[in-house]
Amino acid sequence: MLLWDKIIDQTDAVNTLLKIVKNNNKYMPQSWLITGPPGSGRTTLAKAFAAALECGKNDCGENETNCPTCQAIINNTYSDVNFMSTQKPEYSVADIRQILLESETYPVSSPYKIFIIEDVDRMSDQAANLFLKKLEEPDDFIIWILCTTNPRDVLVTIRSRCSKIELKSPSSQAIADYLIKEYRVSKTLAMTAARVAGNHIGLAKRYALNPQLLEARSQILRQVINITNFPDAVFLADAVEKKAVDAGKIAVLELDIASADKKRQATRIKKDELDLLLIALLTLYRDIFVAKTALTDNLINYNLQQSINQAADEIALPRLLWCINQINIARRRIKTNAQTLLILENLFGCLNRRL
Repeated sequence: MLLWDKIIDQTDAVNTLLKIVKNNNKYMPQSWLITGPPGSGRTTLAKAFAAALECGKNDCGENETNCPTCQAIINNTYSDVNFMSTQKPEYSVADIRQILLESETYPVSSPYKIFIIEDVDRMSDQAANLFLKKLEEPDDFIIWILCTTNPRDVLVTIRSRCSKIELKSPSSQAIADYLIKEYRVSKTLAMTAARVAGNHIGLAKRYALNPQLLEARSQILRQVINITNFPDAVFLADAVEKKAVDAGKIAVLELDIASADKKRQATRIKKDELDLLLIALLTLYRDIFVAKTALTDNLINYNLQQSINQAADEIALPRLLWCINQINIARRRIKTNAQTLLILENLFGCLNRRL
């Protein structure tokens, strides 16, 4: 599979960058800002663009197993392409100074020194201002490719100095086709993974390659939709919170960062896991709403159709809308410093079918 083929359902963005490459890079901007929703392929696009610029075959696009240059870039081992991400809550001034120091050196074997920075919106104010000084006066051989899901959180003066590539959320069908072609999974599994992932490519891949995760997700949704008393709500909240805490602890075990940063990163991962569950709950209650209109062919969680139909019969429309609002409130609270267990207990208590 060509590198460009891994950019799913982003024809306009791919054509824009390919045009730059095929025009021998004339008048090419040196600073790019790639934006798009989570799981839309920002980093994959940035690496494909870097590979096209650095590869001796120009717009190579070869499968990385056939082209050593492309392979090294995709694997973050190419000397002239620097990939920067952080496991910390934000990029510090020290982080940015390190990358700016690297940008002072000339490329070793390529026409450009390319820097891909993930989550550029997570720069501290001091770090962003330090980076801006370099962005305003780039050396001729430097290319900056910045990626973010939240462009509004990027320093406005950084945004104004970048050419923008905006990615859309890829369609479920496009993601499913990719999973079938690349990983040879069944059509049913591919479409299920794509739909329940909310068109998030990375999450869809995770579900397609680990079907047990899909079953675990479905099991939790069944438990939530069948809550009929407060003790059940408390018990389920405790189990869900412990699972999220464990996910955070496991994820940071081998990270080479300070213990305080590990704790913050583990908390962030825990909250991300819980937010993922709350998004799944929104899709569930969305399906219940759809089922009340008898449009059951359009369900996201169609493997739970029987439970969804039963809930649609029992839950009145005003209460259904109230439940959806409670889930959205819980999502906002999860992002604060409030105790996540209490948030979950309150939410699951509100979703009690017998209230």
